[in-house]
Amino acid sequence: MTATLESIAEQIRTGQYDSAAKTLDSIKPTDPDIKNEAMFLRGYLQESMLDREGALSTYEKLLDQDPDHSEAAFRAALILDQGGDDEEATDLYERCTAHPPAHANALINLALLYEERARLPEAEALLH
Repeated sequence: MTATLESIAEQIRTGQYDSAAKTLDSIKPTDPDIKNEAMFLRGYLQESMLDREGALSTYEKLLDQDPDHSEAAFRAALILDQGGDDEEATDLYERCTAHPPAHANALINLALLYEERARLPEAEALLH
């Protein structure tokens, strides 16, 4: 991640949302990986500002461009999970855990969803 993107991520983590938004608006990345990370940070900013619908839309656009972006898949799954869309959340959590290294929080959340659906052997297998 570039220094600018790292700075934006830190601004979001510390609640400096206006600064993060201005910096995101000012960069025009041409490298696809940097463009994807900037899009992820846009979604993370939206999510941090409690714009869950906007964040979900941004994460979904990013996943259309980069289906293997596990952090975007996890954040989207978390939003869907919290909103009660267990089926779509399960699909995304499964995507997060399909390739090593598996996202630890996705494993836990997926195990909980499996448990809620009485899929206990699958839940236990994820945690062992």
